[in-house]
Amino acid sequence: MGFTVNIAGSGNGHPQSYLPEEHFGNLPKRGTYASVQNMSQYYGSGIHLTEALTLEALKTLEDPIRRKQPFYLYFAHYSNHTPIQRDERFIRKYLDAGMDEQQARYASMVEGMDKSLGDVLDYLEAKGIADDTIILFMSDNGGHCLGQDKGGEPHTQNLPLREGKASVYEGGIRVPLIFRWPGKAEGTRLNTPVINEDIFPTILEMAGVKHYETVQECDGLSLVKLITAGSKMVAKAQKRGEIATQKEANAFVVPASVSGVDPERELIFHYPHQYRVEDQDDIDFMSAVRKGDWKLVYRMHTGELELYNLRDDIGERNDLAASHPERVAELAKAL
Repeated sequence: MGFTVNIAGSGNGHPQSYLPEEHFGNLPKRGTYASVQNMSQYYGSGIHLTEALTLEALKTLEDPIRRKQPFYLYFAHYSNHTPIQRDERFIRKYLDAGMDEQQARYASMVEGMDKSLGDVLDYLEAKGIADDTIILFMSDNGGHCLGQDKGGEPHTQNLPLREGKASVYEGGIRVPLIFRWPGKAEGTRLNTPVINEDIFPTILEMAGVKHYETVQECDGLSLVKLITAGSKMVAKAQKRGEIATQKEANAFVVPASVSGVDPERELIFHYPHQYRVEDQDDIDFMSAVRKGDWKLVYRMHTGELELYNLRDDIGERNDLAASHPERVAELAKAL
C-alpha cells in the first residue's frame, strides 16, 4: 500500500525458492503462498533471486532519476531467510575453506546480499546522486539459530548473543542499523539504544514532512539529531583522544540534550506468540523491557523475571534478579 511500484512483494515471510530453475517456487503443481510472483522473466536464467531483485530494484529508480524527482526505495530482501540455498556465484570458496554444505550455502547468501547493497551504491554513484541519497540498512530480526538450516551447532549462530529470531534475548532483537547520510553524519558508531518504531518519524523528518497527523499514537522518536549532532559529538571526542579504545567506544553514550533521544528510555519487546513447537523454552510467550544497560525478561507462562546488565553481560548468562530486587520491581512496573 502506498507504493507506485511493487515488485515481488506480498504477504510472504520467505520465498519458496531462491533458484531460477525452480521458478522461485512456481513450478506446476508445486506453488504455495510462498512462491515469489512477478519474476517470471528470470525463470531458467541462472540468476539467483537476490540478484534478480537487485536488477529490478534499480530499474524502478530509472524514471524518478530521469525526471529529477525524489524517490523512496524500500528494498526488503528475502535473503537471508530460509530456505538456505546456494548462490552459485559465491559458494565455491566457502566449500574450499572447509565449511559444511549448509554453512557454505548461508555464507554465499550473505555475500549475495552484500553485493546487492554494493550494486545499489554503485548505481547511485554512476547516476551522480549518491551525495543526495540517504541509505538506511537494517535487519528485521536477529538471525535464525537452528543448526539444521545454517549448519553448525544449534543456538550458537549469533554468539556471543543469546538465542535468535523470535526471542526477546539479544540474539533475537539486536540487529544491524546503519545510516549513510552524506554531509550530515560522521563515520561513527552510536551506542544509544533505539528501536524500529523510531524509523517512521526519522524518515518523515529527513524528508522535511512536518505537522503530520497519525490515527494512532506514534511510539517512536526521530533519530535525526542523534545521527547528525550525535555522530559529530562522537567524532570530536575521538579526535580529542577521549575515545581511543574499543572499551571507551562501547561506553560512550550521547546525552539526550544533544541527541533528543534519552539513552535511558524504556524499550519494550512483547512476543505473546507460539513461534516454535519444539525446543521453545527461550522463545515463546515472553516479554522484555530495556532501560539503559538494564534489561528485564518476563516469562508469561511461569511469571519468572530475569535481570541482566547488558554492558557487563551481553550474552545474558548472569541473572541478577535475586541480587537487585529493587531494579526488578522498577522494570516490572514499567513493563
